[in-house]
Amino acid sequence: LWMRLNLPSKFPWLTMPPNSRSHGNFDGKFSRIQSLAVVETEDGRRVHVVDTVQNWIQILDADGIHQETYGETGRGRGQLNLPLDIALSPAGEVVVCNYGNHRVEVLR
Repeated sequence: LWMRLNLPSKFPWLTMPPNSRSHGNFDGKFSRIQSLAVVETEDGRRVHVVDTVQNWIQILDADGIHQETYGETGRGRGQLNLPLDIALSPAGEVVVCNYGNHRVEVLR
């Protein structure tokens, strides 16, 4: 089962004010949340959150605890430049609209 959401209000920890724990440029923090996607795994729900400013994607669990960060700034294959949207396919692929690089990336 997979789904795509662009509604951070479904996850209260994504809607905190900019000066709260959710703002920053390191693991578990965000500069600008652009979109997110949710996937159900054997370990529970995982939320992939796109940060357009940092050019990375963070994976959080359903409680908002940081699990992993992936992606890097650049123009090369697999690198991100202003990622705008994300989708998770049933096959487990992560597909990102890589706006600044004028392409769609399949990252995993």
